Amino acid sequence: MGILRDIFLMGLMVLSSGYMVALLCRHKRQCQHLHTTSLSLRASPELRATRTILLLMGLFVLMYFVDCVFSSSSGQMHSEDPTRLGVQMLAGNGYATLSALILICADPQTLRFLQCTLEKERKYLCRAGRPVILSSHIIYF
Repeated sequence: MGILRDIFLMGLMVLSSGYMVALLCRHKRQCQHLHTTSLSLRASPELRATRTILLLMGLFVLMYFVDCVFSSSSGQMHSEDPTRLGVQMLAGNGYATLSALILICADPQTLRFLQCTLEKERKYLCRAGRPVILSSHIIYF
């Protein structure tokens, strides 16, 4: 019964993601005449959103199946095996961690904010005479 529920919910997620992608593609076609025909190398916002949606959905499905494989094989393997438990915890919690990183990387404004904040923190630490760690090198000011 649990497997049917999971399959139904996964199908619902795929359908809703497909619907969002279809809406984004239709919106891009409708607004294409409003945009200039510049030869910009940047992807359109619709294309970036579509990529993010598909990447998040694919990551979720992958992590779900990895978790299912390790959960279903727990009866065949020794249940106290630390490697299996570590991989199962990683698969169970990996989506939450990776999806947040994907969303942060997908938004240019968030990246600029983080870069600005880190730069201010680095300047503050430099003025205070504390060591600054940059790419595994310690620099004293």
